[in-house]
Amino acid sequence: MIGFLNTTLSLGSDDFNYQQNGTNVIISAFGEEIATLLNTTVADTDFVFA
Repeated sequence: MIGFLNTTLSLGSDDFNYQQNGTNVIISAFGEEIATLLNTTVADTDFVFA
């Protein structure tokens, strides 16, 4: 589970994105890469926004 608190980010918005890149996942917000998760996969259900 990956949580974002006190933010305007949400799934489906242009401000938030994640993509599978080989065995890694790249998470981006506001057009900037904010995290790379190594050797994993994620789905929409792995994210929580509040």
